[in-house]
Amino acid sequence: ANTPLPQYVGLASEFELVDVNVHWDARLGRYGLRLDLNYLRNLEFDAEEIWTRAAGNIVNNFGGTGGTTLADFESGGEAYMLEAAFDMPGFRPGSTWRLLAGYKRIEPDALPDAYNDTTFHLGGTNARGYYLETAYALHEGVWLGARWTASKEVYGAPLAIDTLQIELNARF
Repeated sequence: ANTPLPQYVGLASEFELVDVNVHWDARLGRYGLRLDLNYLRNLEFDAEEIWTRAAGNIVNNFGGTGGTTLADFESGGEAYMLEAAFDMPGFRPGSTWRLLAGYKRIEPDALPDAYNDTTFHLGGTNARGYYLETAYALHEGVWLGARWTASKEVYGAPLAIDTLQIELNARF
């Protein structure tokens, strides 16, 4: 590519992941409450090794100093998610609903981009933010849902992505 600032896309990091999940379900009368915690760490994350493997051609994830050296390079190998859901269990039209809220932080080299939720920060890594979801059963096998995500970059130039998704699902 004959561009003034070529961007190289690829994996400069190696990955060996430890993934810990904690899940808790409870009943509050006729309602359900669920809490989830997910923590992930890339045991192979090494910023110096990434820099060496990329031969200094990394062009993103630099601090606010304006520098483009290894000392200015920012990345990380950790990710976590906290999530809480409150709902009316079962599937009864007109009375079944669900509310969900969560927070995610995914550092750039925590895991390969392809393993992430494509609706949060439009996919990939290097993102942090919250999300809210709701769903309501309209009819037998038909429900309406909405999801709001608000995310920002963890490292590098500021980038905020807010997304609203509305969906109508039918099962037959």
